[in-house]
Amino acid sequence: MPPRFETIGIDGIPEVRPGDAVADLVHAAAARQGTPFAAGDVLVVGQKIVSKAEGRLVRLGDVTPSAIAAAMARELGRDARLVEVILRESRRVVRMDKGVLIAETHHGWICANAGVDQSNVELDTVVLLPEDPDRSARQLRERIRALAGVDVAVLIADTFGLNRQQGRPECEGEQSHHDYGKCAAACKMDESALDFFKPARSEIRKDQCPEEGKDHQKRLEHKHHSVLKESIQRWLCTRRMSRHVIAYTSARRCDGGGGAVYVLLRE
Repeated sequence: MPPRFETIGIDGIPEVRPGDAVADLVHAAAARQGTPFAAGDVLVVGQKIVSKAEGRLVRLGDVTPSAIAAAMARELGRDARLVEVILRESRRVVRMDKGVLIAETHHGWICANAGVDQSNVELDTVVLLPEDPDRSARQLRERIRALAGVDVAVLIADTFGLNRQQGRPECEGEQSHHDYGKCAAACKMDESALDFFKPARSEIRKDQCPEEGKDHQKRLEHKHHSVLKESIQRWLCTRRMSRHVIAYTSARRCDGGGGAVYVLLRE
């Protein structure tokens, strides 16, 4: 028989609560449906039941939002307590726009809301990612080996809310880059600031034909071709700047709209 790959779902796992033994529940359910574990199997476990069993639950009623979380929540139209939990679980915020926070977790993963989830839990409660998923997977594997007498691989999986990412925020208004040289000289910018101005200036020069001049540039800007702003966003997300930047978002219209950016810095 040629090699084959088969996926088997495990039914009959009850609602998981803090302190439950996930490996025992999964092993028993697999045996009941006639598909016991065999050597070489790969067990894929949903992150949420692991988090629940490990007590990675937070009641929003017990959370006091910081001033930063409250300010971000107003911009996002979100619950300030939820934003506070997301910030606690974040190493940095990568993108903040249209009610969505894309963050880097303390594990180093990029995902929506730092993996903080409100689905399939009690009202006013959120579930966090496992503190150490590798440790959790090792413990599950060791327990399955003890129960079933076979070695299996264990993966802890999650979708990370990828369907909620909405791409780059739209840019509004027009931006002029013709005074770039004067601005750089007057401000005496250091090398880190020039990192994003130089590529932006080069791209403008490529896009701008001598015959068409400013009219051509305005048409590009009218199509939301915001070279400088995109360069700033890339610069703010670099590893070099992540030590200083927690989050950034487009400014309100009264503060400049798409032509300005709020940046939240670490103390």
